Amino acid sequence: RIAASSTREPESEGTETVVAGANFLGMSLREAVVTAQRNDWQITTRGSGYVVKQAVAQQAGKPVHHLTLAPTYEVHP
Repeated sequence: RIAASSTREPESEGTETVVAGANFLGMSLREAVVTAQRNDWQITTRGSGYVVKQAVAQQAGKPVHHLTLAPTYEVHP
């Protein structure tokens, strides 16, 4: 369920950007956490339900995926 995203190089340390790699969109919180653990990716989450938005920031030279989740009724009206 992981798909490549479009690639854009980070402009500066801590700047959020989209990079090639994980696509967590549509995953449940549990599925996103398991996927991140299996691939040794760092994530932060906000909300509950399913991933509706994601961004990547470089922190200490490593990507950190910031995931925003929403309940299912917001994802599938």
